[in-house]
Parts: sequence; structure tokens; C-alpha cells
Amino acid sequence: MNEQAIESPVKRGPGRPRKVRTELVAPPQLQPQPQPSGVFPLVTDRRGVARMIGKSISSIKRLERNDPEWPKPFAIGGHEHNYLIADIEMYLMTKARGAQDSRTSAS
Repeated sequence: MNEQAIESPVKRGPGRPRKVRTELVAPPQLQPQPQPSGVFPLVTDRRGVARMIGKSISSIKRLERNDPEWPKPFAIGGHEHNYLIADIEMYLMTKARGAQDSRTSAS
């Protein structure tokens, strides 16, 4: 009888059992995802682009309005602001090269 009382949670009031402490279990190790074989282009939205480049969504909107080199968004399922990740990466590389070129030419 005592063993059953120890294993079952003790009630603290009418119908409210005491919280049982559970041990934390480590999450399973994440397996690397296989890279796509080039069949499907990887797509993201404004929020994903903002996370990629470390800026806010309003900064992405500003780039859409003011930067003629910014990739044009396209629609998927009614959402009009989707981007190919490859286009965003190419834009960033172009901007980085331009910054490096201007730094070396200024020296």
C-alpha cells in the first residue's frame, strides 16, 4: 500500500494532483537534411529574407521600393512576396563585391 502511495501523485485539493517532476530528455540529434538535387528551387518570403540578411521586414519593403537591383518578388498561392533564395544570395554577393571593389579603388 505504501508503494502505491509513493508512486501516485499526492492530491493538493479536490481533483488537483501535485505536479510530478519529470526528467528532462535531451532532444534527438538533428540529422543533416539532404540537399535538393536542383529539381526544386528554394523559396522564402519577406520574413525569411529578413532573417537571412539580419534586417527587419520594413527594411525589405524599403529595398523593394528603392533598390532597382533588388530581386523582384513573385506570387505563390496568392502570396505576392516570395523570393528565390539563390536570387537573394546573388544580390548579396553583388553588393559585397561592389563594396570590396570600392574599398580597393579608394586606396
